Amino acid sequence: MKFITNIKSPSQLQNLSDELKKVGVSSFRIDFGVSHVLTINHDSIGENEVECAVRKAGFKCVCF
Repeated sequence: MKFITNIKSPSQLQNLSDELKKVGVSSFRIDFGVSHVLTINHDSIGENEVECAVRKAGFKCVCF
């Protein structure tokens, strides 16, 4: 799953990482140039769960 976010500080990155881990996403990639985050997860993790985790971390989720 790929989504757009605007991470501005290390604490925001840590919050995002912590929330994604809670739903089972153990790794993700960030392209800071275009503000994309690509989650690397199993099919068993639903898109809604990832979106909820992103919102809990304090980001708006523009998923595509």
